[in-house]
Amino acid sequence: MKQTFRGKWGLEILLPTMLLLGILAVLLLKDGEWLPVLFISPAIFLLAAIFLFTRYTIHDQKVLEVKCAFLYHKWIGIHTIRIIRETNNPISSPATSLDRLELVFEHHGRVMISPAHKEAFIQAMLAINPGIEVIRRKKTN
Repeated sequence: MKQTFRGKWGLEILLPTMLLLGILAVLLLKDGEWLPVLFISPAIFLLAAIFLFTRYTIHDQKVLEVKCAFLYHKWIGIHTIRIIRETNNPISSPATSLDRLELVFEHHGRVMISPAHKEAFIQAMLAINPGIEVIRRKKTN
């Protein structure tokens, strides 16, 4: 059995990037510059692939597969995960939002992900490995 969580679409990442690429493409096309637009198009398709094909899949209640399009692919034993920490760390990772979870696992491993349904993901992990420490962000009023 497997359970899949899609990546959260963080508008704080998606909108500025698409806006910048879109404005650049429009300005170039307006000036009749077709060739540079051909170089921008792969960046737009790459960004779309990242957002459409970022997934976090639990396989057979044992392994978490973290996949970000064709750019990142990692398998993590769920029983090796020690900490799940809420974070907004912007460091590069297979996460499509800044609303992230940092997973800390054995041998100093760590990865940041951004499942669309963060609480459901945490509960699924805890159901398999109740020894995971969950560190929540402090809520500000």
